[in-house]
Amino acid sequence: MVKMNDRGSWEVLDDTGKRLFSGDKLRAQGFARRRCAVEGGSVAVVSRTGEQLAEFAVSPYGGQTPRALQRRSLFRRAGDRSR
Repeated sequence: MVKMNDRGSWEVLDDTGKRLFSGDKLRAQGFARRRCAVEGGSVAVVSRTGEQLAEFAVSPYGGQTPRALQRRSLFRRAGDRSR
């Protein structure tokens, strides 16, 4: 769940209510999507008052590394001169 707190910051909470991430709305939604992408699921976006603003489904990526992560690791390997 992505929920706005009393200070206007957005928090990502797991099913037990434990806070996993805090930041602006866009980053919090991105964190929640990446977190759900392992197994799939849905993410609810909730206002400070508890009103549900949105809900989106996240499909599991099947255990393969997403393309963006593959590109980052290639750049890291290409730029790594310590080897």
